[in-house]
Amino acid sequence: PSGGVAPDNAHAWLDAGAVAVGIGSNLVGKDLSTTPNTHAHARAREDWAAVGEPTARALFAAMATRYGRDPPKHTTNAAAVTTTTTNATNATSATTTKSSSSSSAADTPPSGTPSAAPPLHPLEVCAANADAASKAATTTDPTSQMLKRRSYQLTGDPTVSDAAPGSYVKMTCSRANLRAAGWSSADFRKPIITVGVPYTNIMPCNNRLLELGQRMCDAIERFGGKAMLAVVPAISDGNTQGTLGMRYSLVSREVIADSIETMHEGYMADAIVTLGGCDKTVPGALMPIARMDLIGLTLFGGAALPGYCKDLAP
Repeated sequence: PSGGVAPDNAHAWLDAGAVAVGIGSNLVGKDLSTTPNTHAHARAREDWAAVGEPTARALFAAMATRYGRDPPKHTTNAAAVTTTTTNATNATSATTTKSSSSSSAADTPPSGTPSAAPPLHPLEVCAANADAASKAATTTDPTSQMLKRRSYQLTGDPTVSDAAPGSYVKMTCSRANLRAAGWSSADFRKPIITVGVPYTNIMPCNNRLLELGQRMCDAIERFGGKAMLAVVPAISDGNTQGTLGMRYSLVSREVIADSIETMHEGYMADAIVTLGGCDKTVPGALMPIARMDLIGLTLFGGAALPGYCKDLAP
């Protein structure tokens, strides 16, 4: 974040980053000359299945540190809480230093008792009664609910009067759109986490980031969050150099940063994870976190792997 990371707690962030960097570095130097690219990518996907959980844990610990809460427990599904995957005291060592930037509004909890999840609005009760699974989920994980702050502006604040701006009633239209996209009543109580993914299927630097982003979404939802994909452009110097396309590649870093920021701020999400894979998407994925002083992590998606030619195989 732009305010900096407290030196005593920097190791918690570095640990999460080291795990991510290892995704690419553990493939460097391996003999892939006789291995189809798909096999190497399969190994990378297995690595990402493992890195998703510690990344989500670090993100929620950072949220808990800023808001003064214990991090949520790892869950086997959206409705059942199991044992914690890490010591809460150690996990909350991941911290950010809040600056006096425009993100201060995100630190303001909804009105009501800030030390507990807001009570159910009557409309929530009606919806939950019609959906037993949602009713169980809305009452099972109060810790992650307490990490939901700014996104109440999107889903509706159940603690203010129905006539107030941003109330649960006023934001009914927003929830209708979310329901049409597959959200349940329980999801409206979860902190919304942006997953910023620069993606295209025509270059090896970023062609796997969409799949890795989906895996990150799965890990976030296991921790009680609601993931929101923000898929943004990615232009490759390797594809466009020497052509007029470079006029777009050179400025694409700012376009990527602006696009991720637009999605995150436009939907008033609570925290963010971004992925990058090349010299434009790596800085472009980091920049909005720093300049908006967001609670977030950015991860390297791994090195581009060698190609494979059947005709030259031994």
